[in-house]
Amino acid sequence: MPFELRMYIILATMWIVSRMAASGNMQMKTFQTLVMASVFMAGAYHVFGEIHSIDAGGNFIRLYYFFFSGAACYILREHIRLSRPAFLLVSCLLAISLIDKVVFSVIYCLTFAYVLLYLAYIPAGSVRKYNQMGDYSYGVYIYAFPVQQAVAASIPGIGVLGMLAISAVATLFLATISWHFLEFHALKLRRTQAHG
Repeated sequence: MPFELRMYIILATMWIVSRMAASGNMQMKTFQTLVMASVFMAGAYHVFGEIHSIDAGGNFIRLYYFFFSGAACYILREHIRLSRPAFLLVSCLLAISLIDKVVFSVIYCLTFAYVLLYLAYIPAGSVRKYNQMGDYSYGVYIYAFPVQQAVAASIPGIGVLGMLAISAVATLFLATISWHFLEFHALKLRRTQAHG
């Protein structure tokens, strides 16, 4: 969460700078240029650090790159084509890159956003029925880390599979409660105010 808060502050700063540096339609173009340039520089810096095995900014640069990759994908949304052949190609590259930690880190960095968008928007059928029960994604995002920390503190030495099983069930339970008793009603209130 502290990293995410910093990202939003940086994003807001970019918007303020764009408004100060340009006027009219150029404000948005300036903002988009700043976002795209920052993604390119952060990605290049992160990849350089991975290839040369140096700590190029640590977690901040890596998370900065992923956060602003999402912003860049939104900016370029009309130009991104989600196709199965491209997804399969990227997945194969990721699988092959597992032979080397550095190569995997670079390929993962460059392809993760596309893989995530494909999995989020393309699959249909039974996998979509999960969404009909409620939108638990934000609750899972918020509660996963504290639940994992609580499990680790309560069961010292717990293995990966045990951690995954216990924390997944507990996190989904909390996310379900959060959606049905808090988030859903908050969103209804926002819609009511928007129409009021």
